[in-house]
Amino acid sequence: MDDANAPGATPEPVTARSLGLLNIIFGALFLLGNGYEAGVVLALPFYGRLMDWGQSMARQQQDERRRALMDRFDQQIEEAESDEGRERVEAERTVAEMNDVGDLPMMEFPMDFLDRPDVRNGVLAKLGVMGSLNVLLIASGFGLTWLRGWGRGLGRAVALLMIPAVLAFLTMELIAAPSLAGGWTDGMSEMILGPGASPSPAFAEAIDLYRQGATRVFAFSIATTGSLALLYPILVLVVASRPGVGLAVRRPTPAP
Repeated sequence: MDDANAPGATPEPVTARSLGLLNIIFGALFLLGNGYEAGVVLALPFYGRLMDWGQSMARQQQDERRRALMDRFDQQIEEAESDEGRERVEAERTVAEMNDVGDLPMMEFPMDFLDRPDVRNGVLAKLGVMGSLNVLLIASGFGLTWLRGWGRGLGRAVALLMIPAVLAFLTMELIAAPSLAGGWTDGMSEMILGPGASPSPAFAEAIDLYRQGATRVFAFSIATTGSLALLYPILVLVVASRPGVGLAVRRPTPAP
């Protein structure tokens, strides 16, 4: 039996329209959030490689300028007509070498831990599934604001699909949290020590504690955001199932 037939139920058009407006707002926000998450995860490895390329080009140009400057000093020394002139040029060269500290290099943070097939595929799958559900949630919002029965039905269906989808992606992300935290920690270690450097026992112990803390932070952040994401579809399911909302979107039966 349709819950709109509950005894004593009265139409609640304000509730239906309010839920529709919230579906539009939250659906758009969730859609933007999904796009932002996917964009960050997919773009950071490329950005890291781009930064590495930019710094290598800058170092190459700096080396070329240094060689050109030294070649000019060598030429001036060869062309000097007296010992005093050569000594003056050599002194200038020594000062230039002492002052040539170059630009301070940017600390390179490797993003390779995000450039993995499982991470990319998981993010793309989440973007596809949750993005589609959020588009449908927005559509249901318009239906509810227009007091259409299909808007209520679509909203309830989307909420029922969102709950297991959020739980599934939440579980996947919690499983991946230790690996992601480990990759983040390895990147920090490489940034501090340099590629291929062997850490001291004290540093290794400290970085291991950091890895444990990062794992807890990653897991807590994932669990918190996932739990919050579960609240709205539950709210939609509860409110859309109210008999008054069902009566508000029911079209009157034409008289025979």
